Amino acid sequence: MQRTKSKSFDDINFAISVIGTTLFFLLTLFPTTLLVIVQLYYQYGSLSNISPNTLAFLGIVEVTDF
Repeated sequence: MQRTKSKSFDDINFAISVIGTTLFFLLTLFPTTLLVIVQLYYQYGSLSNISPNTLAFLGIVEVTDF
């Protein structure tokens, strides 16, 4: 009885830590990526002027005629 209880607590703690790390990475990496995109946007005038390779490298999937 005691063993199963501690097992479920371990699972809950693990889930919380996973969610916490995911949120941490999202909060730290997403703004940086956003800043890079904004910087490129201002540098090139518009996203259509950036080469498809750069967009693919940034992970941006945009349906435009290149």
